[in-house]
Amino acid sequence: MLAKQRGEMITLAHLNAVQISDGILRVDRKFHSGMLEYTRGLPEPIVTVNPALEPGQPIMDAVEVPVATLPYEPHAIRSDRGPDHVHPFDRARLKALISGSRLLYGDGLDTATLARESGVPYVLVLEYDRQTHLQIIDAQAHSPLRRWVRRVKHLRRHWQEIRPNVRNAHSVHCNGYPVYEEAAADNPNRLLYFDSRMSERLVISAEALEQRLEQRRPSSLRLLYSGRYERLKGADDAVRVVAGLLREGLDVELDCYGQGGLRGEMQALAGGDRRIRIHDALPYPELVRITQGKDAFLCCHIQNDPSCTYVESMGAGLPIFGYGNRMWQGLQRESQAGECVKVGDVFELSRRVTARVREKSWLEGASRRARAFALEHSFEREFDKRVHALRGALERSGSQRRDGRR
Repeated sequence: MLAKQRGEMITLAHLNAVQISDGILRVDRKFHSGMLEYTRGLPEPIVTVNPALEPGQPIMDAVEVPVATLPYEPHAIRSDRGPDHVHPFDRARLKALISGSRLLYGDGLDTATLARESGVPYVLVLEYDRQTHLQIIDAQAHSPLRRWVRRVKHLRRHWQEIRPNVRNAHSVHCNGYPVYEEAAADNPNRLLYFDSRMSERLVISAEALEQRLEQRRPSSLRLLYSGRYERLKGADDAVRVVAGLLREGLDVELDCYGQGGLRGEMQALAGGDRRIRIHDALPYPELVRITQGKDAFLCCHIQNDPSCTYVESMGAGLPIFGYGNRMWQGLQRESQAGECVKVGDVFELSRRVTARVREKSWLEGASRRARAFALEHSFEREFDKRVHALRGALERSGSQRRDGRR
């Protein structure tokens, strides 16, 4: 474990579930990569607190790392009623970790509330706005009564817990446009960032992109979908769009990579057509290689979540044909790297693909703009921005402590 003194460490709270067993940390690759960046950029030792992995709970892109080799100290905390709340049995342990910290960064497991109780300054990380939370509730609760009960509970938590935590935070780091806009009413000290795994070295080179654009067959399009096979992610609508295009005689194909409960329905919608292929999830580095060989990304996300899919697809130089949820609306407006239609309008999305597949100049321009946007918002640049903001928060907490105000 790391050598540290009380008040000289940073606690990072994250909603990614982890498993620590026999000296091995099993966790999402993206989380581990992010933690390595934080430890390189922040001066104090870092302790992480994550929900403990439930039995049978999958990790889509897992890595296993010996705890003894980690430059950060991970703790698996039992959660209660989901990752937002700490289990009563682990509350005292979690509070002790937070109270011994100079700063708390993150969200989940009641950490902001525990930081306020302990007098520890905290920087919140927010991903979902209120509307997105309600979309998730509506998708998961199958009976109207259950849906109503869960909506009431969340709205009560929103007003009694989430908004007070935002107001009392030193600052708020907002992943994506929807929550950034929502948080403005409660905390003006906000940072907008885009979370992704797209490092600068993984962004397609300008030469490779130009070669792909030059070699593309006229009036053909290789489309990609990657992510969870769930309704809110619009995986089934992606197949509907391409199945319809094939019936119209368009020269398109679709490869899907992911996992989830809609796989069977997606295969049924494909109707056995070999130009629509439903694959299992892949490790991220392999997915990047495959993505760079496609022409465009088909993104039928219904919810407003700040999916890393957007920037990661652009990093392969892929324009995005997508539903106009609040996240893609903002990204499309800023990047000019794709098309945006009303959520759920399969017909209009199909029409846009049909129109653009024949416009060589549009596809080439949108592909170059996608790559440029991904470089501007690469993993390194977004982390540098967040670490710089955290250093400012640490300096302020240090001056308050020296003045005896902590």
